[in-house]
Amino acid sequence: MSEEFQYQRIFQILKNKIESGSFPKDALLPSCPKLCEEYAVSAKTIRRVFAMLSDAGLIKTSEGK
Repeated sequence: MSEEFQYQRIFQILKNKIESGSFPKDALLPSCPKLCEEYAVSAKTIRRVFAMLSDAGLIKTSEGK
C-alpha cells in the first residue's frame, strides 16, 4: 500500500472519530508511536496526518514533553 494512500486513509479514520465524538473535545489523541503501531506506518506518515488534521481545524498540536 502506498504511503499516499496510507496517510489519506488514516486521516479519514481519525477525522471520522473526531467528528463522531469518539475522541471527546479537548481530549488527547493517541501518541504518534501508538498510532504508528496501530496502523503499521512510519512516524513520518502520522506526523503528516496530524498536520492535515491541524490544517483542517480538527486538532491543535503542541510539542511533546
